Amino acid sequence: DGITSKITENRGNEVFAPWDAESWHYTGEGYRSSSKIKCENNQLKRRERVILYVMTLDAINFCFWPDDCPVQYEHLAVALTNASKKDDATESVAIESSSVIEAESSYAFSPSRLVNMTLEDCETLLTFNIDGKLWKLWNIKERLKLWKEIGTVLCDQFEGSATSFIRENGSSAQSLVNALVHHFPGFRDHSEAHGLYFYKRAQIAVADLWAALQCIPAPTHENLSNDHILNSRDASFLDQLTTFADYRVPQMLRHVQVLKYGDGLARKVDEGHELPKNGTEEYSIRVGTVVAVEMLCTAVRIKLQALEEHASINSVKLDWYLWQAGEELEKRGSMNPHHRVRTTYY
Repeated sequence: DGITSKITENRGNEVFAPWDAESWHYTGEGYRSSSKIKCENNQLKRRERVILYVMTLDAINFCFWPDDCPVQYEHLAVALTNASKKDDATESVAIESSSVIEAESSYAFSPSRLVNMTLEDCETLLTFNIDGKLWKLWNIKERLKLWKEIGTVLCDQFEGSATSFIRENGSSAQSLVNALVHHFPGFRDHSEAHGLYFYKRAQIAVADLWAALQCIPAPTHENLSNDHILNSRDASFLDQLTTFADYRVPQMLRHVQVLKYGDGLARKVDEGHELPKNGTEEYSIRVGTVVAVEMLCTAVRIKLQALEEHASINSVKLDWYLWQAGEELEKRGSMNPHHRVRTTYY
């Protein structure tokens, strides 16, 4: 009840944060293409770069904790943002006769650069200096593989254009999640044997894309409906998505006693034991997280309706609120540990 009351106090507005509220992310604001390119085409190129940044970020947005590594999501986002900005002001020549929108080959995360990235390149990008000590993210080889997968699919199937992929599949949040899972095996966060389909990174990629695109003017000549992700300015676009079942959200839900673990599971989590990947305990936590957030959404809607308020609330907005609140509590050391599973899915 404390969470629902906190949200309804602000008529649901507290659960929404701008895409770059913390100045972690690449928005392409400083991007300047060739002066010969029309302003609107410049925005199209900027949008392509931002889409590639989001896809690259969420392709490897998983498992920061192994080996007591202090690297967090924010460090990864800032590192990829800095890499993205390196050629922002580079004068480039674009071919305006083509309808395919491509990033410059000099862009750090252009599909061709991702395809040809070496392990050394990847290690350089994913090594972080924190308090004078160098740290590498766990499983860099797998992260490189996922980046190469993004580049290869875009080059082979979408003419090297992330915009083409989004334009073709972005008519709804669900269709874009399905397309990510279909074309990029690395997003297949499911257990068909158990009938469980979490798709944490695929869903968060769609939500991040929607949020990131809010900062870029929609082109006037594109023949797309206002419901398409490239044009949508309404957060109801995200209504089809669930919460992103990861580490922080269940940790936060347990902290506020929305989730309760059995004694055996609680002991394992609190003592920092790793849980088996794809095991019953992991699935129980993730399923419980999704169900709990859906129930919280329903409770918030009922409270808002009682106040005769029409603020939009969905699982994504609530996830963002819970994640941000959980991050703050974690930094203060105010919560019990999160569960630990070595996985590439979250």
